[in-house]
Amino acid sequence: MKMTLLKACCFGCVVAGCSQPLPVLVPVTALKGCVSLTIPVEWTNHQMLHGWASDCNGCSYSEPSDYFGEDSLVQTPITPPTRSFCVVGSTIQPGSFLRSFPFKPDAKAEARTLKQKDPSATDEEIIVSPKTKTVEVSYRSQIDEKGPAYYCKSITYFGPNRRVRVSFKGKDSPKFRETVAAMRNSIQIKPAFLNEEIDK
Repeated sequence: MKMTLLKACCFGCVVAGCSQPLPVLVPVTALKGCVSLTIPVEWTNHQMLHGWASDCNGCSYSEPSDYFGEDSLVQTPITPPTRSFCVVGSTIQPGSFLRSFPFKPDAKAEARTLKQKDPSATDEEIIVSPKTKTVEVSYRSQIDEKGPAYYCKSITYFGPNRRVRVSFKGKDSPKFRETVAAMRNSIQIKPAFLNEEIDK
């Protein structure tokens, strides 16, 4: 996939019932320049998040990730922001691990995992694409019945050993859903990064 310079842009909102234009989107890079996408210009907070180490020799682990959002992220303890944000991260499944525990994306398994993670999830949409080696999960979340509902979407890209995940979350509205769609379509990943073979 060719990396190109992205210009700031503004998309018109085409969702029924949303008359306001979408926010201006500006280009950013994540994972040390290996991933690029556009985000709303208001998301001025950028933080690096720690990865987690392997539990055993040859087990999976994560690399440091990037957070972009309207609010800063409180990390000790991690407190979910109340306004819109996205996280770009990657995990490593070493070759030695996959040979013992092969993984194949499965929509039903993703649905079960989602319900365990967030029992309040509704309006779920799970797309597993073997051709593009991606899994997309989107849903509406309202853990507190008296609080606002949120729209959540994650896209996971699968390489031989590295998985790159881009996640978005914000208060649910037609405008935010359309903004997420625009951001999702802007994602680019350097092939050498995604397809790197890692055996430890």
